[in-house]
Amino acid sequence: MVIYGIGLAMHGIIDNDEGICLFAPARRAEEVPVAKAISEHYQLPVRMDNNANAMALGERWFGNGKGIDNLLAIKVGQSIGSGVILRGQLFSGSHYSAGEIGHVNVLSDGPLCTCGNYGCLESVASIEAVVSKGRLRMKRGEDRELLALTGNDPDALNFEILRNAAELGNSLALHLLSEVGTHLGLALANTMNILDPTAVLIGGEILPVIDLVLPKMREIVTARSFRILKNKVVIEKVGLGQDAVAVGAATLIFEDLFQP
Repeated sequence: MVIYGIGLAMHGIIDNDEGICLFAPARRAEEVPVAKAISEHYQLPVRMDNNANAMALGERWFGNGKGIDNLLAIKVGQSIGSGVILRGQLFSGSHYSAGEIGHVNVLSDGPLCTCGNYGCLESVASIEAVVSKGRLRMKRGEDRELLALTGNDPDALNFEILRNAAELGNSLALHLLSEVGTHLGLALANTMNILDPTAVLIGGEILPVIDLVLPKMREIVTARSFRILKNKVVIEKVGLGQDAVAVGAATLIFEDLFQP
């Protein structure tokens, strides 16, 4: 078996030319030459990008974005980011920070974000943010049913328990996921007005509950996006599931091999 190279994807703002992690707030990392270290260790070429960009590439080549030249892929997990494909090419911007939808402000008086700002999408709609809100509301005595599922320990709430509760019809769990859809929809509507994509694909750790999030998200997008875009932009989940980022990382190597 011939190994042509190593494709890497990670959270943060990544210099995808030099393979340097410029800034990863959740990892407290800045200016880390990740690709160089791995290339020297394995004696192989290394291509690197952030996880949302990798997801976008994977979907563009092999998933629900196949053949779509103007595509937005949003990864929702412990962090939130997006990969932008414009005219068939990944768009990273002048400073490699294009697509940082997780740091679009959606609440002017919102909570502190890992980036140091307040009210970012990531601070209210990430997996960690949703679980934290659920814990806080249980401590306020808002939902005894959900509390029972945690063994009467609000701090024991995790995303799996929240997902199971939502699937059972728990009102607080469903409300929290509806809030995620609202925040995502608001940020997406603004982004769509700027980029005019053909399709938007949602992936990441949010996938197990995406069918409970998408209806509210689409509703907000329809209400807030530019009239000409209403009901024209496809908004659906990724086709590669949880493998989308890994496939996209491998795609970084494929691009070097097969593009002139």
